[in-house]
Amino acid sequence: MDARENERHMIQIEELDGIFSLDAGNTQFKYMRVNDVSQTGAGLLLSQPLAVGTPIALTLSTGDWEISVKGDIVWCQRQSVPVDPSEIKASYRLGVVFSNIGDPANKQFFHASKSTLNTLH
Repeated sequence: MDARENERHMIQIEELDGIFSLDAGNTQFKYMRVNDVSQTGAGLLLSQPLAVGTPIALTLSTGDWEISVKGDIVWCQRQSVPVDPSEIKASYRLGVVFSNIGDPANKQFFHASKSTLNTLH
């Protein structure tokens, strides 16, 4: 059983009009994948591990508009299945919990992403 408090939505990359990027300290990851998102967090695929507790900023950019949310890495594990060659070669799955759960930016980020998402069953 899933212990999440909020509904997750899986992102369909081929349908997404914007781009996600991740800032972790002085490092920016422009080529990463967001697997799912809720109002309280997100699941990511990244080419390298990030330590649990690392503060991050996750940004969705579409044209001249963007929205960012802050959070922390809560888990990180090496991906055990091969990635499709047409996709980014990410080898780590990460869980992010958004900071300031009541922040309107979290809800706005979720709804901006949700317009191209399918409910995860």
